[in-house]
Amino acid sequence: MAYEDIYKGLTEKEKEKMIKADIPKFRTIGKANLTEEELKQGEKDLLRLMKEFDNDSKKDVQ
Repeated sequence: MAYEDIYKGLTEKEKEKMIKADIPKFRTIGKANLTEEELKQGEKDLLRLMKEFDNDSKKDVQ
């Protein structure tokens, strides 16, 4: 079964409702006590991952 088959026969409103139900709801459960160095490293890692995913998505398009 293809992913698209899940929505076969549903109205647009029903499809939208199912899609919204599948989106996780994020909530803050606490605070992280990170050092300035850990915050900088986290930002550096996040930017690297963003660049990596962007490059991967561009490869998929070609």
